[in-house]
Parts: sequence; C-alpha cells; structure tokens
Amino acid sequence: MNDWLLLLRDLFLFRRGPADAPYAPMALATLFAIVLGFGMATNAVGTTTPQTHAVLIAEVIDLVLLNALLTVKGQQARFVQTAISDLLVALPFTISIYAVLSFIGPLPNPVTPETVRPEHALLMPLVPLTFWWLGVRIRILSLALETPPLRAFALLTLLWIAKMVLLTPFLAPVE
Repeated sequence: MNDWLLLLRDLFLFRRGPADAPYAPMALATLFAIVLGFGMATNAVGTTTPQTHAVLIAEVIDLVLLNALLTVKGQQARFVQTAISDLLVALPFTISIYAVLSFIGPLPNPVTPETVRPEHALLMPLVPLTFWWLGVRIRILSLALETPPLRAFALLTLLWIAKMVLLTPFLAPVE
C-alpha cells in the first residue's frame, strides 16, 4: 500500500512516470473496479437523473482508446503501466468530486443563476485540481509515447473527443 501511495505522490509531483508503475494486470483490473465504483457513486449523487451505465461505458472506452493509441504508436507493451498510472491519478480526483457532491447534493439541470446555491461554491477548489490532474495525465501520456507534452496534450484532447463521440449514443437525452 505504501508503494502505491508513494507512486501516486511521485506521479502528482512529476517525479516519476508510467514506466515506474508495476506491470500488474490484476492491479489494473482492481484499480479499474475501484475507479469505476467511485465514478458510478459520483454520478449517482451528482445528478437527479443518474446514468451509471454511461460511467462504465466511458471508462471502458477510455482504456480501449488508450490501448489503440499505444498500439498505433508501437508502444502497446506499455499499456498496463500507462493505464495503471492514469487510473491511479484519477482516483483522488474522483474521490474529491464524490465528497463535495455528497455534501452539496445533486447539481441542478440546467445550471442558471436562479438554481445555483451558495454551497455550490465548494466546487471551486476542484478547478485547480482539475488542471493539475490534466497536467499529470499529459505528462503520463507524453512519457508513455516518448513525445513532447504539447503533442501529448493534443492526443489527449483527440482521445477525449473520440470518447465523447463514442459515448453519445449511450446517453439519455437531456430535457
């Protein structure tokens, strides 16, 4: 457990990369299940109409697209370590969002000035955390692909767009 926390800390501080993560497919499956569980819980408390199935599909799409990208770039052997690193840094982010949404309740849909409550200000500290998480993800992908960070950012953006396109048919329409 301490090794995992040290790896997480070092990933967040840009001291280590995905190559330092263990090659452990069972750990990847376990980490995937934990992140998926917190993602579904966050979806359940964060909205009045939860779509927990979409969280499962989104996480699977994330891993499939990451594997496809690494395969195209000739780095498929790094998939397990890269996915472990990516999921590991997503875990504190997901837990923090879950904690805040559990406290303030579901977000209104649509968000308008009339529906915003004072406790929604508790979401503001998550903004810098989101940018930090994005920076860590860019670095992980940059090291895994041996590519400059700006190119990794562009690839991460393209992966996100592809995920949204693939996920759209599984989402319920918003009214």
